[in-house]
Formats: sequence, structure tokens, C-alpha cells
Amino acid sequence: MSIEDEDLEALGQAALERARQDVETYGWHVVLIQSEDEPGFLFTIGLWQSFRHPEIVLFAPSDDPTGMAGRLQPVAERVSEGEIFEPDSVHEEIFGRFSGAFRTVEPLWYPWFLGTAMAFYGGVDFPVIQLFWPDRNSAFPWEPGFSAELYPFQPFLFELETAMANLPPSVDAEIENAESIPTQTLSADDLFIEMDEEDEENSAELLAEWRWLVGADAEVLRVTVFGDLFLTTPDGHVHWLDTGSGVYQEVAESVEEWGEKAQEHGAEWFHLKALLDLREMGLGLDEEQVYSWNHPPMLGGEATAENVTPTDVLLHTSLSGRTAHALQDLPPGASITDIKLDPV
Repeated sequence: MSIEDEDLEALGQAALERARQDVETYGWHVVLIQSEDEPGFLFTIGLWQSFRHPEIVLFAPSDDPTGMAGRLQPVAERVSEGEIFEPDSVHEEIFGRFSGAFRTVEPLWYPWFLGTAMAFYGGVDFPVIQLFWPDRNSAFPWEPGFSAELYPFQPFLFELETAMANLPPSVDAEIENAESIPTQTLSADDLFIEMDEEDEENSAELLAEWRWLVGADAEVLRVTVFGDLFLTTPDGHVHWLDTGSGVYQEVAESVEEWGEKAQEHGAEWFHLKALLDLREMGLGLDEEQVYSWNHPPMLGGEATAENVTPTDVLLHTSLSGRTAHALQDLPPGASITDIKLDPV
């Protein structure tokens, strides 16, 4: 770690400690972020913990958000007194004689704007709303006639699409150049399906067509929404079975290490780009269903949202396991069209 990294880490820890102290003393804390040549912003920490009210983020019409503190603090005080600001609501006289509008912030944007709040809560399991200010004609940024010169100052963190979110240039560029989408923007409920941990017969069925690859002692730890399996072995190590590609590999020496590595390898392990596209498309899953590849990657298919169909998880693991086994048994030079699978 460089000196600069150490300094940044120390500053981050100091900011987190100040937030914790203020939340313990007052119930909430405000973080100010000043940005060079981009809109500064403020956000609360503690409203959710202390009052079960969403945290609030507010952007400034300049790179210095200090002047907006006098607008956000009274709102936080009203929350502490029991008032609730609902998403998609408009409240009068938030900004002097002007109203303020509230919209829900998508967790996708937390890592880029709300890092200290994520550190405080240990993840993204807390709601946030964005407070918007209008122009001098009382129009909000999404309304016709809003002042063009003010438009760049308030990102639309209620949008899922980068192109629609009106992001600051530096954030837009960072996302465009990123090799992966941070896993922490999604909860465990988004990444895994619920399976009965006490149902050993069900777990055995999931692996029935994969024992040739994973061995007799592997046990199911979690099942992803794409039907991939994380397995544990008697030595405590965690293995990843990519059922779409037929790849099985050790990924961690313990469950704890696996949880930490999931943040780094999220794009690969959870097919995050396809998952976010599926969320935008509104294609959900019924109980014990997974997103199954119509044309599996092991047969040349692409891991995209357009290539999936919700399928029963046992059917998915059975078909994918038998397909992978058949591919392994193909003689050199054989075509994948030579694969023959018996009906399930």
C-alpha cells in the first residue's frame, strides 16, 4: 500500500468514526463531498438506523456543497421529529419558497456516491432517497422547460441506465472503463435463490448429474439465480460450479474468504451485466426457478439477458450436467451435434 493509499484509508476511517459518533449522539450525520469542476453533494448517515427513514442525498449547483447543508439539515431534523418524506413526493418550502422533490436512489449507484454510508451499514441494505431542487420557474430536471444551464448538476440516481442517469463526467467515464459492476450494488436476495438447507435429498438432486465432476463429498452452499452452484468440500474450501460453461474450480479456502472474494469476482460469478439487464426487463423468477441459458455458453451461447428462460432449478442442473458430461466424453474431432441426451 502506498503512502497515498494509507492517507486515504486513514481519512476514510476518520470520516466513518465521526459519522458513528454523531449518529450515537444526535441520531444522524451529514457527509459533504466537494468535487473539482463537478457538482458537490451531501448525504445523511443514520436516518435509517435511528428513525427507519431512508437516508437522503442532495446535490449542489456548484462543486462546493457547503451552502446546501443549511437545506439538508432542517429536513433531517424534521425526520428526527417523526416526519416522513416518501419517494415520488413533493414538499413545499424545502428550498426557501421553492419546493423539493424526492425520488428513490437505485442501489446500483451507492458505490460511486455513498461509500461512507455503505461502510457504516456494512453493505447496501439501507434505502436512500434523492432530494431535488427546482429552477427559478419551479420546474424539476425531468420536467419540460427546466433550465438547461442547471441540468448537469443533479444526477438522476433513480434511473438504472447509465445513459439516462445524467451522471457527472468522471463517474460516467469510470463506469464506462470498469471491467465489472460492483457486486455490492445487489443484495443476497438478488444473487441467490432460496433452497431448503435441511433438505438433503433436494441438494443431492441438484448434484446428481454433476457428481462425475465435483466428486461424492461436495455439498451445496448456495445456488445463484443463474443456476450456478457454490459448493463446500470436507476441507472447508469453497468451489464454484459454472453450470452454463461446465467449469468447476476452487475459489476460496473458507466460506468467509469466499464472501470477501465475491465482491471482486462478482461480474464473473453472478453474470451481473445480464442480471441487471433482466431486472430492467422485469423478467422475474418464481419459487425454485433460475435463469437458464437457452443456448449454453458451453455450446457457444452468450451470457446475455436475451439468452435466458426461467426454468426449474432441478431441471436446469440436470440438463446442464448431462450436457457437460456428454461434451467431455466426445471423441477428438467430434461435433457438438453428435451429442445425444436421453429425456429427463
